[in-house]
Amino acid sequence: MDISQEEKQILLKTARDTIKGLFNPNMELKELNIDEHPVFASKSGAFVTITKNKNLRGCIGYIISD
Repeated sequence: MDISQEEKQILLKTARDTIKGLFNPNMELKELNIDEHPVFASKSGAFVTITKNKNLRGCIGYIISD
């Protein structure tokens, strides 16, 4: 299943907000809307790379669903 550009932006914002939420426990995190975007409910691999000032800080992921 393909992911639209809009869905990519939603996932990126969700990932960033989740990381920020780790350092700000008062921050309210929103759940992904699978009714509006059913692709979010599909199983797939995921890979995340974190950079700071264009320097690699860390990465983790799987190329297939678990």
